[in-house]
Amino acid sequence: GGGDTMKNSDHSSMSMNKESSFNIKNVSYILKGYFETVSALANDDLEKSIAGLEKYLSRIETIEDWKATPFTKPIISKLEKIVSQTNIINIRRDFKAISADTIKFVEKNAYKDDTIRVFFCSMVKKEGLWDKGAFWINTQILF
Repeated sequence: GGGDTMKNSDHSSMSMNKESSFNIKNVSYILKGYFETVSALANDDLEKSIAGLEKYLSRIETIEDWKATPFTKPIISKLEKIVSQTNIINIRRDFKAISADTIKFVEKNAYKDDTIRVFFCSMVKKEGLWDKGAFWINTQILF
């Protein structure tokens, strides 16, 4: 195909750091609960939000690659706290930090899953939560 002549310049800075990255192929499986939480929070569904967070926690704990530990550990400790929340406003607030850590985790993963992308939106200035816009992860797969 003609596509392979195009250089993918956005990943060039990442590939220099290969030795500190890890290679997790089932990342979309691990993130399924994350995406379920995103849509549950959008629908103001507390029960489904917590169910998604619990799924994310149980799956991210299965990662055995020690190189991933610096990235999974902060997510796991935040997830362990957030699943006991009973207020959706608090979950939304705490989920921002989990999202930020999840983005770092996805970006550091050497295995590039084309179905998962990190987006930046400079337009998001909702409730003063983000001063300089918001990063979020999106997926094109239906689980």
